[in-house]
Amino acid sequence: SMGSREEQSEREQIVELLQALQPAGDVLQDEREKLEARLRDLEQHEASQPSSPTEPQPLRVATASDVIVKEQQKLNQLRASYENTRVQLSAAKSKLSFLGKVAETRQEQLSEVTQQMENTQRTEASLAHWIDTVSYTHLRAHETPEHLVCRLLLEKKKKYNNRKIV
Repeated sequence: SMGSREEQSEREQIVELLQALQPAGDVLQDEREKLEARLRDLEQHEASQPSSPTEPQPLRVATASDVIVKEQQKLNQLRASYENTRVQLSAAKSKLSFLGKVAETRQEQLSEVTQQMENTQRTEASLAHWIDTVSYTHLRAHETPEHLVCRLLLEKKKKYNNRKIV
């Protein structure tokens, strides 16, 4: 049960990571498609232009090269963003794992406290029998002088009240 619970938790974490990484993957795919489309446009433009002596060929290649460099820079920025997101997700995963362990520890502590409370209640229930069955002789054995005076006065009052009634 514990293994399957851990596996289920790991599966859920992997799904969360994949869902979080999906937007970065989509952006990278979009940028690749844009680069490929731009490259096709440049190639078509070059093919449709007649060669003219006034327009040197290396200038057109340099322009296409510049576009490719800029697009490569964008791609590198996206990769850096993706890596940053991956690092943040890893940190979040570690924190989630830590919080899971804290919750598990708290649950164990709660179970221990619950068990202690149940034990205490059972002990109190068993002691209640002893508390209810203290004998009069036992009480007299622990009587203090002050208690003795009060008891004798009460007994005297009781005898006096009983004589009046009879």
